[in-house]
Amino acid sequence: MPNTVQDDNASVSTIDTVYGEGYAVGLNFDRKFDALQIGLNAHYQSWTKSPAGRPSDPWGLTISGVIRYAGFTVGGAWMKIEDFRSSATNSQDGTGFEVGASYAWGPNAVSFVYREGEDEDTTTIAGSDEIKVYALSYNRGIGPGVRFYASGVYADLKGESAATTDDNKAWVILTGLGLRF
Repeated sequence: MPNTVQDDNASVSTIDTVYGEGYAVGLNFDRKFDALQIGLNAHYQSWTKSPAGRPSDPWGLTISGVIRYAGFTVGGAWMKIEDFRSSATNSQDGTGFEVGASYAWGPNAVSFVYREGEDEDTTTIAGSDEIKVYALSYNRGIGPGVRFYASGVYADLKGESAATTDDNKAWVILTGLGLRF
Protein backbone atom coordinates (compact mmCIF):
# COMPACT_ATOMS: atom_id res chain seq x y z
CA MET A 1 0.00 0.00 0.00
CA PRO A 2 1.33 3.47 -0.78
CA ASN A 3 1.47 6.64 1.34
CA THR A 4 -1.90 7.21 3.11
CA VAL A 5 -2.45 10.61 1.47
CA GLN A 6 -1.21 9.75 -2.02
CA ASP A 7 -4.51 10.42 -3.81
CA ASP A 8 -6.07 13.17 -1.67
CA ASN A 9 -5.57 15.88 -4.36
CA ALA A 10 -2.90 17.65 -2.30
CA SER A 11 0.84 17.23 -2.29
CA VAL A 12 2.01 13.86 -1.01
CA SER A 13 3.27 14.15 2.56
CA THR A 14 6.62 12.76 3.52
CA ILE A 15 7.02 9.64 5.64
CA ASP A 16 7.68 11.92 8.61
CA THR A 17 3.99 12.93 8.82
CA VAL A 18 1.87 9.98 7.58
CA TYR A 19 2.00 6.21 7.46
CA GLY A 20 3.62 4.89 4.31
CA GLU A 21 4.17 1.51 2.71
CA GLY A 22 2.10 -1.31 4.03
CA TYR A 23 0.53 -4.58 3.08
CA ALA A 24 -2.84 -6.25 3.42
CA VAL A 25 -3.87 -9.89 3.23
CA GLY A 26 -7.42 -11.22 3.08
CA LEU A 27 -9.09 -14.62 3.05
CA ASN A 28 -12.64 -15.20 1.90
CA PHE A 29 -14.87 -18.28 1.93
CA ASP A 30 -18.35 -18.20 0.40
CA ARG A 31 -20.16 -21.46 -0.20
CA LYS A 32 -23.69 -22.65 -0.73
CA PHE A 33 -24.73 -26.11 0.48
CA ASP A 34 -28.22 -26.66 -0.96
CA ALA A 35 -30.35 -24.07 0.91
CA LEU A 36 -27.61 -23.20 3.43
CA GLN A 37 -25.12 -20.44 2.56
CA ILE A 38 -22.00 -19.73 4.63
CA GLY A 39 -19.64 -16.79 4.24
CA LEU A 40 -16.43 -16.21 6.23
CA ASN A 41 -13.83 -13.46 5.87
CA ALA A 42 -10.57 -12.46 7.55
CA HIS A 43 -8.50 -9.37 6.71
CA TYR A 44 -5.15 -8.20 8.14
CA GLN A 45 -3.22 -5.05 7.29
CA SER A 46 -0.08 -3.41 8.60
CA TRP A 47 1.94 -0.28 7.84
CA THR A 48 5.69 -0.84 7.66
CA LYS A 49 6.85 2.79 7.84
CA SER A 50 5.49 4.89 10.70
CA PRO A 51 5.89 8.64 11.23
CA ALA A 52 8.52 9.80 13.72
CA GLY A 53 7.40 9.59 17.35
CA ARG A 54 4.63 7.04 16.72
CA PRO A 55 4.54 3.27 17.31
CA SER A 56 6.12 1.21 14.55
CA ASP A 57 4.18 -1.37 12.56
CA PRO A 58 0.55 -0.54 13.41
CA TRP A 59 -1.89 -3.23 12.36
CA GLY A 60 -5.56 -4.10 12.07
CA LEU A 61 -7.47 -7.40 11.95
CA THR A 62 -11.09 -8.04 10.97
CA ILE A 63 -12.94 -11.37 11.10
CA SER A 64 -16.56 -11.75 9.96
CA GLY A 65 -19.10 -14.38 9.04
CA VAL A 66 -22.66 -14.88 7.87
CA ILE A 67 -25.06 -17.83 7.65
CA ARG A 68 -28.25 -17.78 5.53
CA TYR A 69 -31.01 -20.37 5.54
CA ALA A 70 -34.72 -20.28 4.63
CA GLY A 71 -35.19 -16.53 5.01
CA PHE A 72 -33.03 -16.28 8.15
CA THR A 73 -29.67 -14.52 8.12
CA VAL A 74 -27.29 -14.36 11.10
CA GLY A 75 -23.97 -12.57 10.95
CA GLY A 76 -21.24 -11.03 12.99
CA ALA A 77 -17.91 -9.27 12.79
CA TRP A 78 -15.00 -8.47 15.10
CA MET A 79 -12.13 -6.03 14.59
CA LYS A 80 -9.01 -4.84 16.38
CA ILE A 81 -6.65 -1.95 15.59
CA GLU A 82 -3.32 -1.67 17.39
CA ASP A 83 -0.58 0.99 17.48
CA PHE A 84 -2.22 3.40 14.98
CA ARG A 85 -1.92 7.11 15.88
CA SER A 86 -3.19 10.15 13.95
CA SER A 87 -0.87 12.27 16.12
CA ALA A 88 1.55 11.62 18.97
CA THR A 89 -1.33 11.58 21.51
CA ASN A 90 -4.42 10.69 19.40
CA SER A 91 -4.97 6.96 19.04
CA GLN A 92 -7.34 4.89 16.92
CA ASP A 93 -6.44 1.72 18.86
CA GLY A 94 -9.51 -0.26 19.78
CA THR A 95 -11.77 -3.22 19.33
CA GLY A 96 -15.33 -3.68 18.25
CA PHE A 97 -17.87 -6.29 17.33
CA GLU A 98 -21.27 -6.48 15.72
CA VAL A 99 -23.90 -9.23 15.61
CA GLY A 100 -27.18 -9.21 13.79
CA ALA A 101 -30.03 -11.31 12.55
CA SER A 102 -32.76 -10.85 9.99
CA TYR A 103 -35.75 -12.73 8.67
CA ALA A 104 -37.45 -12.19 5.32
CA TRP A 105 -40.87 -13.54 4.34
CA GLY A 106 -42.79 -12.58 1.26
CA PRO A 107 -42.32 -8.85 0.63
CA ASN A 108 -41.35 -8.23 4.31
CA ALA A 109 -38.06 -8.26 6.19
CA VAL A 110 -37.14 -7.44 9.79
CA SER A 111 -33.67 -7.21 11.34
CA PHE A 112 -31.91 -6.47 14.62
CA VAL A 113 -28.26 -5.45 15.00
CA TYR A 114 -26.14 -4.89 18.12
CA ARG A 115 -22.77 -3.15 17.89
CA GLU A 116 -20.25 -2.47 20.65
CA GLY A 117 -16.81 -0.95 20.49
CA GLU A 118 -14.12 1.00 22.26
CA ASP A 119 -11.09 3.01 21.28
CA GLU A 120 -8.29 4.60 23.23
CA ASP A 121 -8.76 8.06 21.63
CA THR A 122 -6.37 10.22 23.70
CA THR A 123 -3.25 8.51 25.03
CA THR A 124 -2.86 11.10 27.82
CA ILE A 125 -6.21 10.15 29.45
CA ALA A 126 -6.78 6.79 31.14
CA GLY A 127 -9.69 4.76 29.79
CA SER A 128 -11.41 4.39 26.45
CA ASP A 129 -14.31 5.82 24.49
CA GLU A 130 -17.08 3.20 24.45
CA ILE A 131 -20.17 2.90 22.28
CA LYS A 132 -23.16 0.56 22.18
CA VAL A 133 -25.70 0.70 19.35
CA TYR A 134 -29.00 -1.18 18.99
CA ALA A 135 -30.92 -1.05 15.69
CA LEU A 136 -34.28 -2.58 14.77
CA SER A 137 -35.41 -2.29 11.15
CA TYR A 138 -38.34 -3.29 8.98
CA ASN A 139 -38.81 -3.05 5.22
CA ARG A 140 -41.51 -4.09 2.80
CA GLY A 141 -41.79 -4.23 -0.95
CA ILE A 142 -44.81 -2.12 -1.90
CA GLY A 143 -44.55 -2.33 -5.68
CA PRO A 144 -42.14 -3.14 -8.50
CA GLY A 145 -38.80 -1.54 -7.55
CA VAL A 146 -40.28 0.27 -4.52
CA ARG A 147 -39.56 -0.59 -0.86
CA PHE A 148 -40.67 1.08 2.36
CA TYR A 149 -38.03 1.25 5.13
CA ALA A 150 -38.38 2.05 8.85
CA SER A 151 -35.67 1.88 11.52
CA GLY A 152 -35.20 2.71 15.18
CA VAL A 153 -31.65 3.13 16.46
CA TYR A 154 -30.43 3.74 20.02
CA ALA A 155 -26.80 4.72 20.68
CA ASP A 156 -25.03 5.12 24.03
CA LEU A 157 -21.58 6.77 24.00
CA LYS A 158 -19.42 6.94 27.09
CA GLY A 159 -16.31 9.08 26.69
CA GLU A 160 -12.95 8.14 28.12
CA SER A 161 -12.91 11.21 30.36
CA ALA A 162 -14.08 10.63 33.93
CA ALA A 163 -16.27 13.70 33.52
CA THR A 164 -19.55 13.14 31.70
CA THR A 165 -18.98 16.04 29.29
CA ASP A 166 -18.30 13.71 26.36
CA ASP A 167 -21.05 11.15 27.12
CA ASN A 168 -24.10 11.04 24.89
CA LYS A 169 -27.26 8.99 24.33
CA ALA A 170 -29.42 9.29 21.25
CA TRP A 171 -32.50 7.85 19.54
CA VAL A 172 -32.86 7.95 15.77
CA ILE A 173 -36.15 7.06 14.09
CA LEU A 174 -36.21 7.12 10.30
CA THR A 175 -38.37 6.04 7.43
CA GLY A 176 -37.95 6.21 3.71
CA LEU A 177 -38.69 4.79 0.30
CA GLY A 178 -36.16 2.94 -1.80
CA LEU A 179 -36.54 3.15 -5.56
CA ARG A 180 -34.75 0.77 -7.90
CA PHE A 181 -34.74 1.40 -11.64
